[in-house]
Amino acid sequence: MPPLLEIKQLEQRFDVSPGFWDRLHIDKGRVRYDKHIVHAVNGINLHINRGEVFGLVGESGCGKSTVAKTIVKIHEPSGGRILIDGEDITAYDARKMLPIRKKMQMIFQDPYASLNPRMRIRDIITEPMTANEIKPTKNELDARAMGLLNQVGLGDEHVDRYPHQFSGGQRQRIGIARALSIEPELVIADEPVSALDVSIQAQILNLLMDLKDAYGFSCLFIGHDLSVVRHISDRIGVMYLGFLVETGTSNELFNHPKHPYTRALLASAPTIGEVPHTEPIELKSEVPPALDLPTGCCFQSRCPFVYDACYSRRPELQDTGEGHQVACHLIDQ
Repeated sequence: MPPLLEIKQLEQRFDVSPGFWDRLHIDKGRVRYDKHIVHAVNGINLHINRGEVFGLVGESGCGKSTVAKTIVKIHEPSGGRILIDGEDITAYDARKMLPIRKKMQMIFQDPYASLNPRMRIRDIITEPMTANEIKPTKNELDARAMGLLNQVGLGDEHVDRYPHQFSGGQRQRIGIARALSIEPELVIADEPVSALDVSIQAQILNLLMDLKDAYGFSCLFIGHDLSVVRHISDRIGVMYLGFLVETGTSNELFNHPKHPYTRALLASAPTIGEVPHTEPIELKSEVPPALDLPTGCCFQSRCPFVYDACYSRRPELQDTGEGHQVACHLIDQ
């Protein structure tokens, strides 16, 4: 049986060039147009099995959210393939995507921007059903909205209110209810708690895991908080500058990190009364711009262990045992 989700060599490019006249250059009678391309996602390979939670971590701007939005085709991929249940959906248009969208839904990062302020909660929750041509009666829609509200910890009395009448945590509960209204097989949660108070985050995460058990969906969970991602994920992938540099089971990756960036990421996580995950690693300089990717290894400009091969050859993910994969020339040493 194929994985529920599989992406192969996924790429995403964005043209951020200025206007025509701003990028027009005339040099010695020759006309040149400068283009500026952001290399947001660079040849990502990963898969998610049925019932599995795959965590995706990395610094801000590394391409995590772009991967999520490309999978659901908010952004059309610039290259590579996206497969759902073994079906290649990469080139599907909006009509062909309609039955596929019943299989996957997304929970967005910002609960204040992801809900339509002019719609009542009952309409927000049931909108995916009508958009996906699921046509129950009005009474069935109302019952579905109230049932989902109860499942996410809100009451029937909330069904006719508007988003501005709710707190951030309540809005995110509504977003979760909306995502589950058509009982998808895959839920993509794009940093669903990062905009919430710390006191609310645990409630939303526990709710999400309870609903996962109840509905049996798979989940791509994108997050910044390493302890949270470790707690809820079966496997974890680490992204840097649009590349996937390491993947492994949650315990394996935290207990035996192999890529220098993963080790630096874990060492930076705060601990109270605990032994740090790994020895501190001092990184050089800053993250290079995605407009101008370094040659060779994407991490070579900051890595304290860099050597000649890192400057000339880009490492591929390779197995190191027990499902652990690392893209680093140090593994060859």
